[in-house]
Amino acid sequence: MVLLAGCGAREQNYDLGGKKGLKVVATTGFAAEIADRLLAGQAEVTQLMGPGVDPHLYKPALRDMEQLYNADIVVASGLHLEGKMADVLEKLARTKRVIFLGKGLGPKDVRYATEFGGLPDPHFWFDISLFAKAAGYCAEQLANEKRLDGKAIGQNATRYRKELELLEKEVFEQLGKLEGQQRVLITAHDAFGYFGRRYGYRLFSLQGISTSSDFGLKDVTNLVDSIVQRKVPTIFPESSTPAEPLAAIQDGCKAKGQPLAIGQPLYADAMGQKGTAEGTYIGMFRYNFKEINNLKRTEAR
Repeated sequence: MVLLAGCGAREQNYDLGGKKGLKVVATTGFAAEIADRLLAGQAEVTQLMGPGVDPHLYKPALRDMEQLYNADIVVASGLHLEGKMADVLEKLARTKRVIFLGKGLGPKDVRYATEFGGLPDPHFWFDISLFAKAAGYCAEQLANEKRLDGKAIGQNATRYRKELELLEKEVFEQLGKLEGQQRVLITAHDAFGYFGRRYGYRLFSLQGISTSSDFGLKDVTNLVDSIVQRKVPTIFPESSTPAEPLAAIQDGCKAKGQPLAIGQPLYADAMGQKGTAEGTYIGMFRYNFKEINNLKRTEAR
């Protein structure tokens, strides 16, 4: 446990409330929201990784390890998102209920990045239908816990699914108004693959599906060429990754006569601050969609 207590900046754990007694620990904000919405106060839900935390690079501190080992149930994203915690989570699964949300997806649901050794893309939440599917799977797993009210969990799951269906309906309605626009999205790392596949965007990024992947001059040059060729006006940083590398892309485009703006940070591997709209899945998705499509400026005209 001591060896696994990683160095670096620590982030505050979030206690989302609920009954004292049964303890549920969720790794990311996405996992915590699903657990909290489904349980609705039946258990104490704690979120390990707060806003702005990169789950690909997150190393659990001693306090995190204690919370994981003392938890009755652990909810994790899976699909290698929690890269440096993967072994810990797999070992925990031998002795307690660990719900990996990615296991709720079918073989055809999951994207695989051939350029990164065929690893699964863990960012399934950018396809609303898959996020809803993962939430449904979590509900089934939680309902199997005898200390929980399975009927109430099922009712909560139904309500949450309807909210997500309305969100996706809203997104498709907006897409219908954007048919004439060029759907190209340039981001810091390849977190939006499911978004592109589901909603019809062509994607380019500086890094791969994990922020731990390296990039070099060739990657920068290739991305600059793609931006210039397609006359893409904006590149987006992300809330949980440094924006500095994008300056090199901007300079490269400027040298080739293509102005490139650096947009507002998108939420990729983490949601916003608790108590804000972007601190919820639906609010986060709406924010990203508006920024990507410049809807705020369009609506203001």
